[in-house]
Amino acid sequence: MQSLFFSEKFAETGNFCVRGPSKYAERPLPGRRKGDYLMKLNRILCGALAATVLSVPALAAHIMPINAEVEVPTVPEFTLAQYKRLSPHRTWGTVGEIGEDCLLLNEGGAEAGELILHISEQTLILDAVTGEPHALADINKGDSLTVWTSPAVTMSLPPQSAAQVILCNIPADYSVPHYAEIQQVLESEGGKVSVLTSDNVILKLDEATELVAYKTRNMVGLDELKPGVRVLSWYSATTRSLPSQASPDKVMVFPYEYAGWLTAIAADQVSVNGEALSVPGYVKGGTLMLPVRALAEALDCEVLWTTETPDQVVVNRAGKTLYTLTLGEDAVAEAGVTYLAADELIDLHNLKAEHRWPLEM
Repeated sequence: MQSLFFSEKFAETGNFCVRGPSKYAERPLPGRRKGDYLMKLNRILCGALAATVLSVPALAAHIMPINAEVEVPTVPEFTLAQYKRLSPHRTWGTVGEIGEDCLLLNEGGAEAGELILHISEQTLILDAVTGEPHALADINKGDSLTVWTSPAVTMSLPPQSAAQVILCNIPADYSVPHYAEIQQVLESEGGKVSVLTSDNVILKLDEATELVAYKTRNMVGLDELKPGVRVLSWYSATTRSLPSQASPDKVMVFPYEYAGWLTAIAADQVSVNGEALSVPGYVKGGTLMLPVRALAEALDCEVLWTTETPDQVVVNRAGKTLYTLTLGEDAVAEAGVTYLAADELIDLHNLKAEHRWPLEM
């Protein structure tokens, strides 16, 4: 089995491509920003399609009934790196071979071929009908699977990728649930919530929707849904609107992996966990700069500065140093306020950047 799965090469190789709907996505992408090529290509194709559609007003009016609750944003002065982060890639197929910590998937559909899936402790293996957790030992050769993998795939033959979510025990002709991350909470009042997910679908939820927590099966409140929450949603139909909408019967909610979320509409309209920052940011060269102290304290962190080390700012959380900034190198001071690029603060504090429609896909 070792000669088939190339396990030792998976972690070492730097030859990755990004999976996508275009044949160009299979080209190797050099450098640190391996997803940039695909993103640029996608934006070009989307722009061309939009120009074609909008040139026929009647057709555009027919296929673009944008829901009133989705506000079409203006072009911002900045962008955030997290907006360009590629979502997990969805695929499906049948199991060929099974190794100790990997399996060979015979992919179906347009991507017919073989794919080696590497499975770790972080991989979620779930029953497609109940959402109950399973182990790799519960999967057998010939089983049908629906899988969400890392968007990065090795250039080996067969290609290899890390499995993030695996749905098993899929009945024939069954509409499998959908795995996604909440990008924005659009509406939350009167016992109803609408959320925009990473696959560009608005989920419309109410008190009749079955909301359960992963593993514990505890009930989850609608008020617990926020940007960054990962969900598995059971629905079989979506509207033909843009973005599409669905009303799931059941939603499974996974543990929150972020320390909070940040919303940045404009430099002076930035909030953390729904609360506006006490000090506005500013834009420099297309980069959003945010006040370190205001953001850190909004997350219950302590910011320390002393005259003994006037060029350093220390940020602590729960009594432990989270990070240290050096003025002039990492951060800049403006009118007595220390600023740092929003992208760096998002990473340092493990924040989810709320992403509004239309999503960069």
